Amino acid sequence: MIGIIIRLYYKQYYLRYIPLLASIFIILISFVKNATIQLGVSFVFWRVFYVPSGMDYEYYTFFNLFEPDYYRNSIFSRFGMNSPYSSTSVDIAVGEYFSPEVEGIRANNGLISEAYANFGNEGCFILPFILVVYFKIISSCAKGVNESYIFFIAVIFSYAIISTFIPATFLSSGVWALLIILISYRTNPQKTL
Repeated sequence: MIGIIIRLYYKQYYLRYIPLLASIFIILISFVKNATIQLGVSFVFWRVFYVPSGMDYEYYTFFNLFEPDYYRNSIFSRFGMNSPYSSTSVDIAVGEYFSPEVEGIRANNGLISEAYANFGNEGCFILPFILVVYFKIISSCAKGVNESYIFFIAVIFSYAIISTFIPATFLSSGVWALLIILISYRTNPQKTL
């Protein structure tokens, strides 16, 4: 719903006011004494700021103790590579290591966790190159599409990348469908990948 509203009222000159409006909104919310609103806002801040940072630290700790996966549990398993986490998935292995009392708990997280899970400490240098390729693919599919739609789609892509690993964003977050829609919705169909 927020994306549709942003699309309807999107204007280029509004973009420079977004940081100011976001700051004013945060300040106003901090003065609200309604317990329901405070609970909702604190949940958003908890989920956006605290939980991903905590999980990044858990992934860092886990993969300093254990072998990185090198995408063997996802992409390369199709080519006969065996993962040390083949009996489960990486997110469940990390989740159960830090919460052994809860069976099957997942530690779903995005970019930094993916870097540690698949490449260890070197992942902080390797993953940015993979991200550049990922964003170039998205950017090339979005050429010729109205800018107001791109803003809405950028929010979807950002949320997908923050929440899950890059291969999972393609497979389960609807990125393939969005890329196909972007290519077919171009205002100038002569532009190609």
